[in-house]
Amino acid sequence: MKKIKVLQFPVANTKGGVTRYALENWRFIDKSRFAFDFATLSPVFSPEEELRRQGCEVFHLKKYAEDDEKSFRREFAEILQKGNYDVVHLHTPYWKSLNAEYVAKEAGVKRIIVHAHNTQVGGMDAKAPSAETLMRFAAVKNAFTEDLATDYWACSKMAGDFLFSGRIPPEKVRVMCNAIDLERFSFSEIARQKIRGDFEVTDKDFLIGNIAAFEYQKNQEFLLRVFRHIHEKNPQTKLLLVGKGPKEEEYRQFVAKNNLTDSVIFAGYRNDVPALLSAMDLFVLPSRFEGLAIVLVEAQAGSLYCLASNTTPRESCLTGRIEYLPLEEKLWQNKIMHFTLNPPGKKDCRKEIAAAGYDIRQAIKKVEAGYAGELNDGTSLCLDR
Repeated sequence: MKKIKVLQFPVANTKGGVTRYALENWRFIDKSRFAFDFATLSPVFSPEEELRRQGCEVFHLKKYAEDDEKSFRREFAEILQKGNYDVVHLHTPYWKSLNAEYVAKEAGVKRIIVHAHNTQVGGMDAKAPSAETLMRFAAVKNAFTEDLATDYWACSKMAGDFLFSGRIPPEKVRVMCNAIDLERFSFSEIARQKIRGDFEVTDKDFLIGNIAAFEYQKNQEFLLRVFRHIHEKNPQTKLLLVGKGPKEEEYRQFVAKNNLTDSVIFAGYRNDVPALLSAMDLFVLPSRFEGLAIVLVEAQAGSLYCLASNTTPRESCLTGRIEYLPLEEKLWQNKIMHFTLNPPGKKDCRKEIAAAGYDIRQAIKKVEAGYAGELNDGTSLCLDR
């Protein structure tokens, strides 16, 4: 049987949600029916060697469409011609151009999926988007027409509304769960003790955790200000920041200036997220905006209680163990202080998460149906108005 060939674009050399989603789908897809290739604008793509061993191609585009439209279109067209793909899966936090859609359509790709992954304009940036960037997105969105894609997916209702509202009828937009491998995220006491020992966190310390890129969207500067106040009141609190990004030096300077060097842990990029979650006592995500936040699903699967900003889609609450707060420092200070005195404890919620559709072993069947053009179950269609 001829395999259905899928090109995933763009992936990046980060631990971000879009790339993790594409790679996780590859791990669990039925490889007897589907083949994946990946296209990236990153000069280096860490998973490349392993993907090539598994039979995938990885293409490196040299030019961004918004920088050199002609070169991008030529490069992307060459990739599509070489691969003869049945499906092009376009992951889209927000549009900077529609060149990928136009090239895929001109190449005669049968199934073009535009997948919404965020709820505001932003990305791996240190600052808020400029007025020029916002205006460009609005202009590109206004130019998007229904015939430029065959399928319209979103990681949440809010993400779908952000990208497609006014352009695509809501009944044609389908929410696809950012599912995870639940078995990997079960709480481990052994992992907890090892990680806490590695970071010199004692059993008496209350460890607050955050896993996210150090960028404007993720808003760790807010968290650091909140933590400074908490640590003044309770010196047996520590903050674990997992990630890297353009604001890292700014955060390190804040920590040094406020004498928090021994209490704020910069862990960098890590491949042992389940173990890190086991080490934490509370997970916090004060993002300015989110498409869904896969990390909140992972944190709940890791038995953690979570605090998130009230700009985060409520679909991320699968267990009743997330509270959503406005980005007001006093509210976050009081809530976290409450938990330092009354630890929320651990609770295995994986069955609830699976029942909500976030078990990758089940969710991948829906992705497969989407690639095969068989998504006709009428579920998760979606933007409520």
